[in-house]
Amino acid sequence: MLEDAVMAGLTGHRRPQACRVWTVVVRNRDEQDRCEAELERSKRQAERVLADFEELAAQIGKTEVQP
Repeated sequence: MLEDAVMAGLTGHRRPQACRVWTVVVRNRDEQDRCEAELERSKRQAERVLADFEELAAQIGKTEVQP
C-alpha cells in the first residue's frame, strides 16, 4: 500500500481522503488485532510457566532432606 501511495504521488493521482483514512484505520485495526493476539499468547505462556513453577515448588516442599 505504501508503494501505491508513492506511485500516486509521483503520477499526480490523488486518492479521495476517505480512502486514505479508511486505509489507515484498517492498518491500525490489523496492528491492534496482532498486538492483542500476541498479548494473549504471552499471558497463556506466563500462566503455564507459573503453573510449572508452582508444581516444582510443591514437589520441592514434599521432598524430605536426608541427613
